[in-house]
Amino acid sequence: KGARKAKSKFGSALETFSYVQFVMYKKENRSLHLVSQCDLLKTCKTLTTNLDKLAIGLKVVELVDKISHDEERNTKMFKLILEVFDALEKQTENLQNIFCNFEVKLIELLGYQLSFDRCGICKKNIFELDNSSLTIVFDSSKGSPICSNCRNSAIYPVNLSVQNCKILDKF
Repeated sequence: KGARKAKSKFGSALETFSYVQFVMYKKENRSLHLVSQCDLLKTCKTLTTNLDKLAIGLKVVELVDKISHDEERNTKMFKLILEVFDALEKQTENLQNIFCNFEVKLIELLGYQLSFDRCGICKKNIFELDNSSLTIVFDSSKGSPICSNCRNSAIYPVNLSVQNCKILDKF
């Protein structure tokens, strides 16, 4: 209540991309709560001064907002977010790779493990089977590539180069 006003005693501590520790008094029947103390632990200054970093950071915040529930504790997701913001602070190029890596790790945290090294149907190693082929079919319904023997069984096929599949497997 009043924490984000211009004359607030908390200043810019409650801005997006600020890592803070605060004391909040919650009232059960209200959606507006009282913040009595706020300590700024870390701020990500380059995320707000670089447009590309800001865009990636906001995509992370928006995605987490859409998939998480209010007041749900998820320490692993919180640590992942801190890692992403630290990486964005340090990195100067290939920022989209940070976001892709975040998405893959987030999917894994949510219990949906993507596999890029095994066929989603017969479970054989995709790289051993398809070394001669330049493309691999990825089936999003299975969350994995499909070997050439099982290709006709793919429900939502997307062509993926062998090189890209190997890169995604390293993620």
